Amino acid sequence: MYFLLVRRLLRRSSRAFFALSLIFFVFCLLYMSLSPTLENQQIQMGSNNKNEAKTEEKAAKVEDTNQRRGFLKYAKWNVHSVRGIYGKKNNSFLVTLGDSESAMHSIEFLNKHQEVFNLANFGQLNHQSVDFVLIVQVHNRIEYLNYLVGSLSRAKGIERVLLIFSYDKYSEPINKLIRSIDFCRVTQIFFPYNIQLFPNSFPGLGPKDCPEGTKKKEGLECANAAFPDTHGNFRLPKFTQIKHHWWWKANYAFDEIMPKYGLENKTLLFLEEDHIVTPDFLHSLKLMDEERKRVCPACELICLGTYPKKFDKYEKDIAKLGLEFWYSSKFNMGMAVDRTLWKAVQNCSKLFCSYDDYNWDWTLLQLSVKCLSSKMRVIYTKAPRVLHIGDCGVHTHRCKAERAANDALKLFERVNSSFFPASMRVLEIGKRMLKPAKPNGGWGDPRDIRLCELNTHPMESNTTTVLKEARHALPTNEL
Repeated sequence: MYFLLVRRLLRRSSRAFFALSLIFFVFCLLYMSLSPTLENQQIQMGSNNKNEAKTEEKAAKVEDTNQRRGFLKYAKWNVHSVRGIYGKKNNSFLVTLGDSESAMHSIEFLNKHQEVFNLANFGQLNHQSVDFVLIVQVHNRIEYLNYLVGSLSRAKGIERVLLIFSYDKYSEPINKLIRSIDFCRVTQIFFPYNIQLFPNSFPGLGPKDCPEGTKKKEGLECANAAFPDTHGNFRLPKFTQIKHHWWWKANYAFDEIMPKYGLENKTLLFLEEDHIVTPDFLHSLKLMDEERKRVCPACELICLGTYPKKFDKYEKDIAKLGLEFWYSSKFNMGMAVDRTLWKAVQNCSKLFCSYDDYNWDWTLLQLSVKCLSSKMRVIYTKAPRVLHIGDCGVHTHRCKAERAANDALKLFERVNSSFFPASMRVLEIGKRMLKPAKPNGGWGDPRDIRLCELNTHPMESNTTTVLKEARHALPTNEL
C-alpha cells in the first residue's frame, strides 16, 4: 500500500518536472531566436546614434568653416573714391560760429551729449550687452580709415562692442563714413583743443611763436624762445597735437563715457585710423585675457598688434602668445587696458605731461620705468590681430597708400582657415627689457605741459578755463 502511494507521487512529480522542463526549453528557444534580433537592433540604434553625432559634428565644422570664409568672401575691401562719393577731396569743416572758442563750446556740448548710433538694432548700452570698448584715434586719412571700418565690420562679436571714434579734425567725408556704420553701436567725440580750430594761436602756432625750423640760438625774439626742447628745437603743433589728443581721449573714455553707461570695468582697446584688424581679433582678445589670468595675473597689458619682420610663420604662430616687459616700439599697437592700470597711469600724469617727448608711447615707457610700482608687463600674440597699414603718415610722404593694406588682405586670405583657434597658449617668455631711448623732444613748451596736466581729468573744468590757463603757463604777455 505504501509502495503504491510512493510510485503514484513519483509519477506526478515526473510529469510536473517534464512540464517545467518543456516550458524552460521553449523559453530557451525563444530567447535564442530573439537575441540576434535584439542585438542587431541595439547595434543598429547605437550605430545610428554615432552616425547622427558624426553628421552633426561634421555639419557644425562645415558651418564654422563657411562662417569663417564668409568674413572675407563678401568683404568689399577697395578704398572708396572720396572725390566720387563725398564731393571735394578736402571738404573739411569750416568754423562758422563767429570764433574758434564758440566752436570749442559747441564741441564741448556735443562731447557731453554724444549720440550713440544703432541702439535700435543692438539695444541699450550696459554691462551685460557690451564685451569691450574700442576707441579709434582719427586725424584725416580716410583712405586708411575705410580699411579699418571694413575689417571691423567682418569681425565676429563686433555687435557686442561700443565703438568710439575720436577726432582732432572735423571732416565731412569721415563723418559720413562713420555715420554709415550699421554693424555695432557707435559714438563720436572731438578733441576740442585742436589746431583746426586754433591755427593761429595756441595750441596752434601763434604769430609771435618761434616758427617751424627755428633753432634755439635763432629764436631770441620769439614768445617761447626760452623754452626749446632737449635738442634746441621749438614746438610743432602738428606733432604735439598727437600726444595731447591721445591723452585727452583716453582720459575722457575712462572718466566720462565708460562710467556713463556702466562700462567702467570693461577693457578699452586702443586703435588708430591706419590699423586693420583680423576677423578673429575679438575672439583672440578673449582667449588672451583668459590665458593672462591663468599664467600671468600681474600682466597689466594685452597687445594684439606687433611688428614681425616677415609673415611667413603667421599661420604657424596663430595660437602662440608671448610675455615680456612692455616696450613702446614693440607693443604700442592694439593695446588693451583696464581701469586699474589706467588709474595708475593717471597718478603718474606729472611725469607723462612733463617728459620731453611728443610721442605718447615713448612717454608711457618712462612711466613704466620711473613712476609705476613695477614695470608694465604685456601678453601679446605672435601672429598679430591688429596690423599697421599706414605707410603714409606724419613722417612719411613718398608712399603708396594701398600697398600695405593689400598685403594685409592677402595675408588674411592666405591664413583664413586658421583664424579662430580653440585656445591660445604662452610659449615664449622674455625676461629682459630693452633700454629706454633718449627723449625725442618736441615737448619743452610750458603751455603743452599745462594743457596736458589739465586734461588728465577733462571733466573737472570747462574748455575755456582749460585753454586760458594753459596759454598763461607761458611766463610772458607776448602770447
